[in-house]
Amino acid sequence: MDASFVMTNTAQTAYSQSILGHSIYTKWRGSTVETLQVLSQSSKDPMLSDLYHHLMIIFHIPLKSLCTVAGWTATEDAILATKKELYKWMVDNPQAARKTLLHGAILFKSLRSRPLITYSEAHELLVATLTIWTYTSLHPSRSEDTLTGPKIYLDRHMTDDQERSWILSPNGDSPLYISGVGCILNDSAAVRVLLEAKNCFTRKSHPWGIYHQIMTVFEVMASSGTAISLDQF
Repeated sequence: MDASFVMTNTAQTAYSQSILGHSIYTKWRGSTVETLQVLSQSSKDPMLSDLYHHLMIIFHIPLKSLCTVAGWTATEDAILATKKELYKWMVDNPQAARKTLLHGAILFKSLRSRPLITYSEAHELLVATLTIWTYTSLHPSRSEDTLTGPKIYLDRHMTDDQERSWILSPNGDSPLYISGVGCILNDSAAVRVLLEAKNCFTRKSHPWGIYHQIMTVFEVMASSGTAISLDQF
């Protein structure tokens, strides 16, 4: 092959970034999101709604970053660097972080409300769980008795005004709740979300191999705080 057609990793990265930053791509992505949102709201098929929330999460946080911060197939240096990147993103873009958390909570609720039978549902539960876990792990912990604001249930229906109000100007003293997990701002929330996600796979789920693999990841993370020991899994 002619050397001129062979890209280095650096060139590939620069090329990808140039595409992602192009106005045509931005418009296409925006149109795709709007279309999925309309379809998910008008359809009674939960899988279509799940797909929408799944995509909205990875538009903001790539799955690779979620797996890295969890320690799955990652080095300690990569974990630390990714934690710093995501924490900076949460601080610099709090509205995007809260919106992503909201998508994760809604997706988590949808998946835990029914038996899981498809291969894609395993990936969706992985993404939803790691999104909530990452937010909980990086957000300063608060005991519930110090959270005196009105309770906010992230996975329950909010009006557009309520959702917009929380995303744009949240009450920092409000406890945030997710069904099956409880308040996600206290010290033990990260472990609880992992254990609840693991339980989702045991409730009459189809025995896909990926289900058992992700269950093991959640178990190890819950017991040790990281999946780094599963690098070769």
